[in-house]
Amino acid sequence: MNPNLIAFLLLVATSASTMLHANENSKPSVIAAAEPSSAGASLNTQKYGPTRKGESLAQVAQQVLTDTTISNEQMMWALFTANPKAFENGKLNRLRAGVYLTVPTSEQARGIDAKTARREIESRTASAAPKPPAAKKSRTGDLDAQIEEAKHERDEAAKEQVFLKARLKEMEDKIQTLLRENAERDAKLRAQSAPGK
Repeated sequence: MNPNLIAFLLLVATSASTMLHANENSKPSVIAAAEPSSAGASLNTQKYGPTRKGESLAQVAQQVLTDTTISNEQMMWALFTANPKAFENGKLNRLRAGVYLTVPTSEQARGIDAKTARREIESRTASAAPKPPAAKKSRTGDLDAQIEEAKHERDEAAKEQVFLKARLKEMEDKIQTLLRENAERDAKLRAQSAPGK
């Protein structure tokens, strides 16, 4: 068993554990998660988050865009279509705070026509007319809205924690299996190289 592989898996498990206890005000990050595909192979799915209050889709696209052959608009549109529930009322400029976004692969973003992406973003941004000043809400209404938003954020954080705990358990199980296989292999090698064999 390659000791470097064991060290790498330990590092991944430690990172997952650290993310569970990370400060919620910390900078969003990109997290790689292995998910089984329909063919049984594993695909690396990237997650970005949690999104911060006031963070825009354009800012997220800039953070996750690593391929210079892909435009910011292509990545923005790919992010939007991959995460429709992350936007209030399906509006491009209403990214929810505290959510984890699925980051499309470079191939997925490149598959979107750059002109189409620009046109969609411009049309949806232009049609998102600013809301007229609302009538003054009652203090109770504001508190109710804040309570609902806090409940939603708590639920999202709980879902993400369950996901991370499952990933950590999976990584720990893999490490234990690798360590056990390594110990068995070492025992066989010792038995084979023992005198009198």
